[in-house]
Amino acid sequence: MGLDLTLLNNNKIKETLEKLTAKAKKYDVLAKQKSYALSVLSTLESLYPEGSWPVTGMRDIIYSNIIFGLNIPVENGAIVITDQNDLVSNILEALGKLIEMHLEFLKIRKVQQNILKASLEKPRICMYEGCLNLTNQGCHIIAESLLLKMFAPDRQVWTTMPDFFSNNGRRLKFYKKGIAKQLTFHGYCYDHDTPLFREIEGTNLFNPHEYRHLILQTYRTFCYQLRLKEIVLDTYQNYLQEPTLQQNLTFQEGYEGKKAKMAGEVRALCMLNTYKVLLDNHVKDRTLKDFEFKVYTFPKIPFCSYFIHFIPTILDVTYDADHLFNLYQHYTETQLIEETINHLKIKNPTQDIKNLLLKHTATCNLVSDRANSYFIVGYHKSSITIRDFCIKLDKLDTNTLLKEISDLLLKYVESWMCSPAFYREHIQPNEAEILRIREYFGNNPSERDYGTISFNLFENI
Repeated sequence: MGLDLTLLNNNKIKETLEKLTAKAKKYDVLAKQKSYALSVLSTLESLYPEGSWPVTGMRDIIYSNIIFGLNIPVENGAIVITDQNDLVSNILEALGKLIEMHLEFLKIRKVQQNILKASLEKPRICMYEGCLNLTNQGCHIIAESLLLKMFAPDRQVWTTMPDFFSNNGRRLKFYKKGIAKQLTFHGYCYDHDTPLFREIEGTNLFNPHEYRHLILQTYRTFCYQLRLKEIVLDTYQNYLQEPTLQQNLTFQEGYEGKKAKMAGEVRALCMLNTYKVLLDNHVKDRTLKDFEFKVYTFPKIPFCSYFIHFIPTILDVTYDADHLFNLYQHYTETQLIEETINHLKIKNPTQDIKNLLLKHTATCNLVSDRANSYFIVGYHKSSITIRDFCIKLDKLDTNTLLKEISDLLLKYVESWMCSPAFYREHIQPNEAEILRIREYFGNNPSERDYGTISFNLFENI
């Protein structure tokens, strides 16, 4: 006869887990068998609301282990079993395999976390042009005054971070984090950090209508995004070279995908460095004013983001992914930029590679002061594309503008932060929908410029 697993309830599953802990040595779960068993239960309960599991979707977890691990036949979605008493032992064995998989996952995850931590903490060279000093670890991404007193009085914020190791796009995760860590990065050395940004730090409040202040914040945002790409490349490189992962099936399945992502990041890093040269010049020379800024003001919201936006999303630049991947293995950063730009020129003879980003790149900051929030769009004066984008924004009322900003964040942006209260009220109840939207556009980047979203991060603010 066919016995449907949906006949079981939570208590029965818990019973089997308790029995499993008693038999843990049989499944080689070492000394922490009970905690691992409970962690598996917690995982299952987080995936399925209480009282609704096991259900059809449970096949992904239990059925697959039973069917492929034990080769028990199934008819019409039910396990074929002749003896009712065999059910518990079969599920015990299946859950034993699941726990072994969970242990393997934890081991791999620990390796991944160590790789990412090493990349984040790696000493780096100051981003000020021509400087070879090592960086100060505490360089601000935005002025602390723009955030701390506005919506983080307890020095805690909720923030997003992509899962760099997922084989299915870069999924977002939400974390509660101390503001000091979230607001800082390895940007500049001590000789350049404080002198460069003194005008917008400390008691000198950021003025969103002062050109010099806007250039400095744009420079910070741009440098942060470049450094983030360096971190991503380091992370992928060390991940692909990690010997303890070589035999892991998930690692093997994602290997070529990670290589392709590295090539894309190399292309972006090198092209963006050509753009940074112009910002370097503006930071050094106050008389230069080749950038324009549009500042949109609206009632204060406890939300912050800083990102580079391309219009269109996918620039028409052809490249050989294997070639760029190999360049990254053998060249220093300066050589890498030169060789990559030369490669792009050869592959795109009709494109002006160095000026391409000037026409299609916007640097965006969503920040607040004591009175208002501001969405700041900075772009080179030669960019008709970004100017047209801003003209469209000029025509929007506040609510429609906030919906447009919400769409940008959901489709394109991996770095947000918000107050704990905003997270509880607007993010947490909608987290599943936000992650679904992010995953869709992450896996379908060509849809970003045209796809519509009904959800609004800033609805009823």
